[in-house]
Amino acid sequence: QPTGAVFARDGRLAVFGGRPGVSGGLAFADWKVSEHADLVTAAAFGPDWVASASQDRTLRIYTLEGRLRRTLSGHAGAVLAAAASPDGRTLVSGGADGTIRVWDPETGALRRVLANHGDRVNALAWSPDGRFLASAGRDRTLRIWQPAIGRLVRLVRHDAEVLEVAWPDVVVTACADGRIRIYPADGDTLLKEFDAGSRICALAVTSQGILAAAPEPRLFVR
Repeated sequence: QPTGAVFARDGRLAVFGGRPGVSGGLAFADWKVSEHADLVTAAAFGPDWVASASQDRTLRIYTLEGRLRRTLSGHAGAVLAAAASPDGRTLVSGGADGTIRVWDPETGALRRVLANHGDRVNALAWSPDGRFLASAGRDRTLRIWQPAIGRLVRLVRHDAEVLEVAWPDVVVTACADGRIRIYPADGDTLLKEFDAGSRICALAVTSQGILAAAPEPRLFVR
């Protein structure tokens, strides 16, 4: 049972999901894997690999041909978010334990743990240049980091749980109260706000518009 999808860097689509408590899997190109012990919650593509995050507290990194490279463990709860840096040299994961973990996808080494969120980390997004990372939390905050040195750069408080974050050029957040907010890449001044009408379950952002599922898709012009 699919629960989400993500595009590879060449435009092909990967689908992930599974039945909670039974198995979780990832399907891409002409292969499928079902090695997770629980629901797959997120996936992220590097240049020659794909990572899957799961409620079984692990991430798994596969080749684009479906061969398991390694399993990453360390989160004390479900892994809810994953994102690969633009250059593919760093993988980050966010979990129900409130931590963000910064990994080397080639070796599987844990570089550092960012532990400032007060609750679960729902979503992660890299800046286009790969220098900064945005995280969305159940603690009603957006946080901007320098993951290379583990520094928290900025904290932006919201009125509700922050469910999604995207960073195409500006930073866009989506919340449980149905609000979509746009912030500059280098500040916390609210530039624009939209109301999707209900809890937002998915977000996609382009240079021209914002597509939010809440639960019906709605398109907002930036």
